[in-house]
Amino acid sequence: FVSRWMWRVTSTDTLSRILYKNIIPNPVDDHCFRYYPKPDEQRFRILIIRPFTSSKYALDMVRDTILGLVKEPVFEKLIFTIYGQGPMWEEMIAPLNPFNNIHLYNQLLDKTSMAGVFSNHGILLCPSRQDAQGVTMCEAMSCGLVPITSVNTAIPEFVQDGYSGYTTTSVHEMILRIKQLVARPDLFNTLSRQAAMSIRNKAGIDNVIRKEMSVILS
Repeated sequence: FVSRWMWRVTSTDTLSRILYKNIIPNPVDDHCFRYYPKPDEQRFRILIIRPFTSSKYALDMVRDTILGLVKEPVFEKLIFTIYGQGPMWEEMIAPLNPFNNIHLYNQLLDKTSMAGVFSNHGILLCPSRQDAQGVTMCEAMSCGLVPITSVNTAIPEFVQDGYSGYTTTSVHEMILRIKQLVARPDLFNTLSRQAAMSIRNKAGIDNVIRKEMSVILS
């Protein structure tokens, strides 16, 4: 199983006691998604990469967080970049069209392009209502982006709140965390470094392969 949450859900859904298990996350290609120390100014650059296909990706919370920040003095300093594709695109991005500091790209990215985008941003805004892992989030963390996400399902297994990112419960809390990171470049740089280090230890491709080979050969 890629997470303990996925193991528990499977046990519940199948009315089974799964006694023999291994928890091995999906690998993050940290050879592609490399970490370089982030310049302080990247804390103003907030990235959203999401399929616009399901309410589980909490796109309404992304939209409401951005619109909530419009009322804050810091908003003019922020740059939002949104990549996504799906039937919910038009509905979700319509309220964001008037703002010059919100860049909208109705497209998906390949791995190499995504790594390039990660290198130019400092915060990943990625609330979710359900995730067995959140691989894109993990890839962003590997590049040093600080994730602002949700405290549910498997997410806390990959993001330690206040150490490698923030797990939140509401739009209000996401707004506060963004303001906190913007106000404190020292905190931003610390969480950025710790996000990269922690996810590489947990899901870096070499570590995952070693775990998988150990299971296969045992």
